[in-house]
Amino acid sequence: MSVSILGPENTIVFKRLTKLLQDIPKNNCSAFEEIISEFGQCHYQILYKEDGSLKLSFQLPELEQQFKRQLLSRKAIENVGLFFKGVAKLSTAIEKGFHVSLDIDINLLLRLTPSQQKLWAKSFSSIRLLLIGQPLRYYFSALASGSLPACSSSIPPHTQMFSSQPGQRYGIQPATDGQSVTIHLPIRFTTRQEAVFGSVLLKEFARPPEASGLSQAPQYLYTPPSPASSLSSLSPPSSSSLSMTRQAGESESSPQGDAGIDGGVVSLELLRRHVAGPQLENIVWTMSTFPQLVNYQLSETKTSVRSLMRSSATRMSTRLAAAAAARGRLSLLTTDISSITDA
Repeated sequence: MSVSILGPENTIVFKRLTKLLQDIPKNNCSAFEEIISEFGQCHYQILYKEDGSLKLSFQLPELEQQFKRQLLSRKAIENVGLFFKGVAKLSTAIEKGFHVSLDIDINLLLRLTPSQQKLWAKSFSSIRLLLIGQPLRYYFSALASGSLPACSSSIPPHTQMFSSQPGQRYGIQPATDGQSVTIHLPIRFTTRQEAVFGSVLLKEFARPPEASGLSQAPQYLYTPPSPASSLSSLSPPSSSSLSMTRQAGESESSPQGDAGIDGGVVSLELLRRHVAGPQLENIVWTMSTFPQLVNYQLSETKTSVRSLMRSSATRMSTRLAAAAAARGRLSLLTTDISSITDA
């Protein structure tokens, strides 16, 4: 899981599919069904039957209905079918509990070169990116092509809210001149300790880049939570934070999925150069899984801090033991001198 969080494809699905394509010509493969879970409560299913048919299914996490409808619209599902046109088709019999199923033309894949097979296996293991990345891909593609519409400066562009992870929302805000897109990412933590470490980590991201290559990175802004919000444990967002995350027509109450400690808001402004060309999908993946990236870095930081604390405690314990031993030797020496003096 820690590997697939850093890339758009599920590495386990990729390995299973590539191995299957290697084993079938050797008659070294029997029917099997495997469900592969991924971070963020997503699931893949690989179903290989005795008749040689291969079906790949994908399940999104449990999202609020409005966000699930956005990601599973008819057009969105059709786009998945179009992407794999020629090597797979949308299955009319979707596996129970899953949201999309593909009937893969295994015979066609077996006629391809090994490098082509790996490319398609990588694409099949990236269905998650195809689905959850739709809103970001739409705006970024428009920005890259110069077709992002400008609007009157007197009317602030509306921030559209989306979600691809339970309890996490993000906002997309086009610039008035159509030359950039800002992504707003409300961050939430589950414990006070995570909130402390996480706030420090997010502030560190905001430091001016020292490396010349990072000077061209998207503009980063971190807005820390208000003191009152920071002190409230496991409380719903304040009305001020909801003003950014709430969609039109929603009530003031916080949905259950947003419960947690307010970690502030990260805003990233992307220009055309950030999303043009082959880097588009990697940017889509990074933005859509940013909260998981923060959690991953947070976990690494906590592990590092614990290791440092253990090392410090060990050194201190060693020094105390050495000091105690030295005091013991001094006490013994004093006793010996006293016995000689008394004699």
